[in-house]
Amino acid sequence: MIFNRRLAAILALMVSLLYFLVKGVVYFTLGSPIPLMLIMLVLVLLIVSAKRTELAFRHSLTFWIVLLLIWSGLRLLLLAADEFIKPVPEAHVYYGLKDGLIWSLLFLVSGILLLFNKRVVTETVMKKLKH
Repeated sequence: MIFNRRLAAILALMVSLLYFLVKGVVYFTLGSPIPLMLIMLVLVLLIVSAKRTELAFRHSLTFWIVLLLIWSGLRLLLLAADEFIKPVPEAHVYYGLKDGLIWSLLFLVSGILLLFNKRVVTETVMKKLKH
């Protein structure tokens, strides 16, 4: 089977957006609306920019990629600090870091994949919107 860059990049974008949308809804049900508002802001930014120009969408996509890389990188740094420097005293943060290792790695790889395939994703989205 041949690796399809276009499919992999679009799936990475969709899974990352869906994951954070679900996380936002979960946090909203727990009483914190900020994560849901942030992901909704990103979704609106991507949709509005896709309807304007290709360059606007590429800039919005770059913004999302940077946020994704920062989020996953910080989580991995916190996990490394927890393992090698000083353990995190709060139990809920500790278990959130341990359970989130696979997600952090997945989103780091997704962010890198999206970064190198920005043009392909932009062309695909713009082509779908024209039809």
